[in-house]
Amino acid sequence: MKYSNQIKPFDEFWMNCILNQMFSVACTYEPSYRYAAYLNSYQYFRWEAATDPLFRYPTIDSMYYLDFLYRNEGQKNHDFSLSRVFGPLVLHHFPDRESYLHEIRELCKANQIFSLNVDLFYWIPNSMAYQKFHWYHYSLFNGYDETASTYYVIDDNLDGYMEHGIPEERLIVSYENSEYRTNPDYVLPPVLKYSIREEIPPYELTLREVCFHADRLIREIRSFSLEGQWNVELDESRLNDYLTYSVVGINIIANRHKANESLIRSLRELSLIPAETFERLLAKIQEIRSGWDLVKQLFMKASIQRKLDRPECYKLAESLFAKEVALWETLLQTKH
Repeated sequence: MKYSNQIKPFDEFWMNCILNQMFSVACTYEPSYRYAAYLNSYQYFRWEAATDPLFRYPTIDSMYYLDFLYRNEGQKNHDFSLSRVFGPLVLHHFPDRESYLHEIRELCKANQIFSLNVDLFYWIPNSMAYQKFHWYHYSLFNGYDETASTYYVIDDNLDGYMEHGIPEERLIVSYENSEYRTNPDYVLPPVLKYSIREEIPPYELTLREVCFHADRLIREIRSFSLEGQWNVELDESRLNDYLTYSVVGINIIANRHKANESLIRSLRELSLIPAETFERLLAKIQEIRSGWDLVKQLFMKASIQRKLDRPECYKLAESLFAKEVALWETLLQTKH
């Protein structure tokens, strides 16, 4: 017998493993939450590499959702749009460390929506990490085929974000090598269980909220510094690791600008901005997207040549930050 939650992957752009799976669930239940995914409620961060805290690289992360994930039950989070879709997240441990397979099957049969901590080295063929490096991750389960002993997950590889069939033996090795199983200092559980609210209101995208974040982003980007980041000279033996982290961070930035294009297309679709403003914003966003794609290519080229032109990367990235400030300033002119 085959069990399925019928979740449709949110594959328009990449945020991170948790947000893409949460928006997959949310948009399956209420399609209007795609507008919430487009909302410019993000921040630039100087991220520390998981395997080397001295190495830092710029990336983007959405606001509010970490507070939602780690809040205490009963604590309110009115800022995170998906709190209208999900009840409190359950941080779940298997009662018996060795009987996890049985419980995973039972969770699938009960149509529980959950994700499991795995090692991407073993997980999805044709993915960035598969058989190349160990990268720890939560993967969203979408079903189980009892006859074929195959689990269905929604996850990404180089072809996009989609459903994949996972044979049981691959699940075992991926979970046994997960950060939860191998790192005694890891504080999160092996399973994140989602609960869906009985009533889910439609999401309404407003120009006021977009402009609030545009104003915030202008201030934050102007104070954001690349100093000390992308320092691949820290340890020559770890160059590939540093370049990989950097490409992941840049890829998320490039994807965010793909989302920004969807955002301004939605503002026009909903008649929240005039056609002339839309055309100006669209041109600016497409230029920014192309610029970040070029930065990513410089890092990918460096992985082949074993040499990175950091000053050139800095110069290009700083020009893209300036262009993004101009983008949001153009939008704010619409409001006045």
